[in-house]
Amino acid sequence: MVTQLKTDDFNVPSALRPMLGRLYQHRMEGIRLALSLPHMEKFHQCSAIWRLLVGANRSTKTFHALIESVRAWLGVDPYDKYVRRHGNSLVVARDLDNVAMLWRMCTGPQFKMIRDERTRLWRAVRPDPNDPLKLDPYDAAYREQWRDAPPLIPPRLIPPGSIAWEHTSKKIPRIVNFPTTGWRVLFRSSQGQPPLGDHYHHGLLDEQMLDDNFYWELNRGLVALSEDPRHHPKAIWSGTSQSANWQLADLYEAAEAGSENVKAFMCLIDDNPYVPASAKKAFYDSLTTDEERQVRYFGVFALYARRIYPMYDPMGVHGCEPFPVPPDWSHILVLDPATNHCATLLLAVDPEDKHVTVYDSFELSSGESHAVPWAEQAAKRQPENGYDSMVIDQQMGHQHAVGQDKTVAEHYFNAAMEAGVNVRFRGPTKGLGGFMPGSNDVEARTQALLGWLSIRGTGTHAGTPKLQVMRGVAPELDRQMKRAHMDEKRPDKRATKGAHDFVDDLEYAAGLDPHYRPPDPDAPQKTRGASDLLADKHRRQRQQYTRDAMSRR
Repeated sequence: MVTQLKTDDFNVPSALRPMLGRLYQHRMEGIRLALSLPHMEKFHQCSAIWRLLVGANRSTKTFHALIESVRAWLGVDPYDKYVRRHGNSLVVARDLDNVAMLWRMCTGPQFKMIRDERTRLWRAVRPDPNDPLKLDPYDAAYREQWRDAPPLIPPRLIPPGSIAWEHTSKKIPRIVNFPTTGWRVLFRSSQGQPPLGDHYHHGLLDEQMLDDNFYWELNRGLVALSEDPRHHPKAIWSGTSQSANWQLADLYEAAEAGSENVKAFMCLIDDNPYVPASAKKAFYDSLTTDEERQVRYFGVFALYARRIYPMYDPMGVHGCEPFPVPPDWSHILVLDPATNHCATLLLAVDPEDKHVTVYDSFELSSGESHAVPWAEQAAKRQPENGYDSMVIDQQMGHQHAVGQDKTVAEHYFNAAMEAGVNVRFRGPTKGLGGFMPGSNDVEARTQALLGWLSIRGTGTHAGTPKLQVMRGVAPELDRQMKRAHMDEKRPDKRATKGAHDFVDDLEYAAGLDPHYRPPDPDAPQKTRGASDLLADKHRRQRQQYTRDAMSRR
């Protein structure tokens, strides 16, 4: 319990005593007493659109995120980064239990205080000014004098009727209004649906988002409108490295690359002086593998540890600058169709069988992913000698479209023929039209693609990988290759959430392992007119724009 100020002990006029008492009580409020760790002050000073607090448990990341958030809601941010009045905030936690936990951290005791040895005023227990990794020597010596500090949000600022509850008895808020500042805070679980169309001045994502749309909706809502540049909207994402979204990992990589809009701050248990050294050592020793220590102690993203193709480097060893693919190379088209989306890769094999080169890609989204527009794109991109072969996901290819007597593969292949696509070698499998079958054996085709990515140690092409990708021609393939990972709950299975159709395309090709086959000298040559040359120019411009965008990242 906080000791009340006794104005009788001072020579204070009676008329001023109530005012001084209120001032003292205000000074004793948790948000004013709360003390950030020294290395976290840069986080509070930063005005980037996205600030990331990433690391392991017991590293104070959530606590610092809440200090920052409460300062915004109460209009007391010392760096004046937010609108002072009538702001709108979205707070999203993994589930409703985590929403309740965040609210408890805002409205219950979260840190300790002690009377200062000189002023005798209450202050937060603090790190040693000379060694921030340890506690202040006086505070450590008089631990028995520690008391619970008041909550971050003073009870006087959340009067009755200011909270709309999601679950009253469990203390799970849905909407909190702060009458003194006019700020409105929406609390949501990522298991639900994100609110749509609102504008936000502040956002907080805590831990893993089960629905990626919460990130996208918050990111959209942060677009500045009429705010003063100092008060442009800002968001925080605090998350542990063992369970995180790809959006968080992508933001972290953007921060590492020097983005002005995204800044990352690492929170490690080693930097937390409030955890005793013996407890830190016990936690470290409890982790039995190097991978567990990297993730849970040192804050390395577990997603990175579970990557299937971590060696894929399109800007390095697996990349090459775009060049006109000679017409006498072998050209392969690979298709992964779906109900609302389909992805297509174009690859070529040179006469020396040195590389399989990805030189083009296209995708059709919902409303377009049916056979006719796909066939038009395939015909538009086909080389002078036609395609050596075309490959399709055999499982999807054998399915029948609604109301059709032909399989999906037959439907697509017939449309390709009607559009003027030429294919030299057709697949032998019944029900796939003329497509070659893309393997259903995920493990086998994964190993085949890993072989393509590995650096050859012997032979004519030693020192190079089989696969090369023209930079900028398949940005979605690059993203999906980076994100392909094993499932968190079933480490022996690959994760299927999220788009992976371009990765599937590349795996289908690797599983078939195409080789160079000389063109048929009697095959009719495609005449290239002005429209073809213009299309080539536009494609090169798009590829250059994509490469420039990737280099800026």
